[in-house]
Amino acid sequence: MAREEPRKIERIYKVLGHPHRKRIIEMIGEKGKCSSKELLENLNISTGAFYYHIDSLGDLITQARALKLP
Repeated sequence: MAREEPRKIERIYKVLGHPHRKRIIEMIGEKGKCSSKELLENLNISTGAFYYHIDSLGDLITQARALKLP
């Protein structure tokens, strides 16, 4: 188990090594919550690239699903 902790820390540093992912975390930290639209507009990247970075963040962030009302 003790070996898992350095791997987790290494993964965090690797994931946050990209400026887009770092900015996503910074924005969430500043505002508490951000919509996908707000993050996407601030990053000024393609939708595909945005979701790639969101997926790369894995369990470092949580995603709420939008509800569609009838």
